[in-house]
Amino acid sequence: MLFFTGNIHRLRHVRILSCKQAKISLQPAQDLQIDGEPIGEVKHIDAEIVPAAIDIIFNDQEEHLLFNPSKKH
Repeated sequence: MLFFTGNIHRLRHVRILSCKQAKISLQPAQDLQIDGEPIGEVKHIDAEIVPAAIDIIFNDQEEHLLFNPSKKH
């Protein structure tokens, strides 16, 4: 449940890096999911941050929050 409490960084197998672009090579190939949708096995992932590419809508009522994007952790 650490993922939903803002504490995922405390897991020993999680490392958080900041970047604008990333190229990830996997050996052996791994199954990839994007937003819960299976993509299939991949050996390479290219990712790029596109500023203002998405809008996020959330309910900011305290009783509904598992994750609060406005709260600094």
